[in-house]
Amino acid sequence: MRKIQFHILSIAVVLWCSACTEVIFPTHQPKGIKPLAEMPKELRGKYIIPEGDSVDRMDTLIIDATSYRFTSSAKKADHSWLDNAQLSVSLVVKRYKGYYFFNFKENDQWLLRVVKIESGGNLSFRMFAIDGAGKDKLLWELEQEIAVEIIQIDSNEKYYKIDPSPKKLLQLVKKKKYWEESKLKRVK
Repeated sequence: MRKIQFHILSIAVVLWCSACTEVIFPTHQPKGIKPLAEMPKELRGKYIIPEGDSVDRMDTLIIDATSYRFTSSAKKADHSWLDNAQLSVSLVVKRYKGYYFFNFKENDQWLLRVVKIESGGNLSFRMFAIDGAGKDKLLWELEQEIAVEIIQIDSNEKYYKIDPSPKKLLQLVKKKKYWEESKLKRVK
């Protein structure tokens, strides 16, 4: 039964990802903020991801001093290059105004995940994306706030590129309409 649920969840995630367009950045964010040398102690630990949440395929997140990794109890889980990473020139973590910014370099662009510690040490984990349901309206609203460059990779893939100041980025983070959010429960 668990395998069937996992496969259904995997299919749903593939469909979800094909319906959203991720927002990318020309440099790690927030600009001008110094990267952390190691993961903060308050983030280190083990977190479980509620079944059916938007963090696909995985059910556990483990953060240690220099890395993180998503794991799955499923035997044949699909893996992504974002499932585990070490702090390096291609994974930069910054702290700014109560948020942690996980920046991932892909080619010459940066992907962003924003993490906030909530009550009980739980985490709010966000990905900046414009999703399929109201994509045109959300893109128009984002363009009213900041210049957006549309980068077409091929007929099936594109990104929206922005270059915000730290202040503007924080304003966008607080507007949850632009973010896909997952809640992670601390277990250790």
